[in-house]
Amino acid sequence: MFNAPIIPLMQKRVDPAKFGRVMGLFGALTTLAYPIGLFIAGPAAEALGLNRWFVVIGMALCILMLAFSLCRPLRALDGAASDERFR
Repeated sequence: MFNAPIIPLMQKRVDPAKFGRVMGLFGALTTLAYPIGLFIAGPAAEALGLNRWFVVIGMALCILMLAFSLCRPLRALDGAASDERFR
């Protein structure tokens, strides 16, 4: 859900000579998020029960995606390329 719009945006905005480094850093930070997510999700699923946890986290993701889609600065990122060569 989150990587699909981010990667094309990075392809559009990052200098091609540095794109490999940026993707490496992005991959490392994304991988770092997995244990942090499990640290939160494990105890939450134990406390709420797995079915209730899935409902809660699904609703939270829907609310976040709706909020992100209504956020004008985020929507404007795609059209506001800072580099003239991509226009």
